Amino acid sequence: MNITSRGALMGAPRMSHYAAAKSALVGLTRAWAKEFGPWEILTNAVAPTLMLTETMQESLSESAKEAMAKRVPVRRLALPEDVARVVLFLGSAANTYVNGEVITVGGGAMS
Repeated sequence: MNITSRGALMGAPRMSHYAAAKSALVGLTRAWAKEFGPWEILTNAVAPTLMLTETMQESLSESAKEAMAKRVPVRRLALPEDVARVVLFLGSAANTYVNGEVITVGGGAMS
């Protein structure tokens, strides 16, 4: 399991170094899926959006958080638990076939 970023899929100004590093994880994920798949080892990546972490909660005003949430189709910011649920599924015995995928956790912002 790799944790990448939506930045690997979208890019951002003045973040080329970050996008390049996170894009490398996407390539690594897909290569490992093919390399280790025959042994039933599943490799995926999760690409979260900006999350409402404790630090972000403290550093942003309520109006800033509301404005950011309005740009997301589900109208709220991601919580760490949103990402954790996806990671938990992908790494569990419940996942028997998802392999080589990059799952975005962005509330529909990539739609």
